[in-house]
Amino acid sequence: MSSDSKSISSKKSPQNFIQLDDFDILGKSGRLSPHTMQAIRQEGILIDELKYKAKESFQDQGVPDDHAQLMYDHYEKNRKALIVKLKQVREDIIEEEANQNNDQEIDAGVDPRIEQERKRLLKVKEKREAEIQ
Repeated sequence: MSSDSKSISSKKSPQNFIQLDDFDILGKSGRLSPHTMQAIRQEGILIDELKYKAKESFQDQGVPDDHAQLMYDHYEKNRKALIVKLKQVREDIIEEEANQNNDQEIDAGVDPRIEQERKRLLKVKEKREAEIQ
């Protein structure tokens, strides 16, 4: 693999999802990861709000350059703030899932003392049943 293709692929997750960081780089578009999409839905953000827009897109006929610059700066500031917020929400979602998975693993794993007690109680139960018969 060439160094150019390595640098491109390093920006993407194993499933070739576009990362939120890629929106910072000229608002690349593509498939977003499930965690990112969950964060976007959770925050009620539209994907179009994350896309990069060139300053020229704010320059309509009759709009002075200084006004277009102000609109562009305002849009970029808000867009970057949304990306930062989504990154945090996404990390929170991932962390919460990891905690849930850890809790499930702990619940699934049986403490040896509990297993010993279970066996002891089973023997007591079997003895009582044998005495009854």
